[in-house]
Amino acid sequence: FGDFVLILDNFYVESFGQNQIINRVDELKKGGWSQDRVDEFVSRRDSRIQLDIAARTEFATLVSKLASDNPHINFIFRPHPTKDPVFWLNSFSSFRNISVIYNKSVYPWLLASICTIQSGCTTGLEATALGIPTFEISNLLPTRGPLLDNSIISNHINCPKDYISLRSSVRDLFKQRRKSNSFRYSPPI
Repeated sequence: FGDFVLILDNFYVESFGQNQIINRVDELKKGGWSQDRVDEFVSRRDSRIQLDIAARTEFATLVSKLASDNPHINFIFRPHPTKDPVFWLNSFSSFRNISVIYNKSVYPWLLASICTIQSGCTTGLEATALGIPTFEISNLLPTRGPLLDNSIISNHINCPKDYISLRSSVRDLFKQRRKSNSFRYSPPI
């Protein structure tokens, strides 16, 4: 893949192998939850899912714009390991510079990447710990930002102020990597 930007997914939508969220209502009732408490839980969960669906679309739109504006840069999109990748495969199928890869360990991809871009993903913290530049873009997603106001991840990782700053930072990191010609780990496929 050469030099690439690693995009990380962390949206609470479809679980891998399922087309809907697992319904735990019976388990909650068996655990002693009152019907009112179960109803409140279901309402909050369903509301959160709808917000995450909207935020996921915003994220896909931003990634698509970044890929369109930088056709010379490869992007590896890494879906969350427990989530169904179909949405991402469909969203990015027309892009030659975006590859969706959803199997095996994320660590080889982290180590080989120029940087990561994510929204509330714990792998972003891991990338930061490994010294890999990481951009937390929840603030650029109108629906997602408020969901993560209290998130350690979204408050303690590099958050570009706008799309132009993100695009410039990614381009600068790409140019630096090209100039340095330093060896980087290449993950097995």
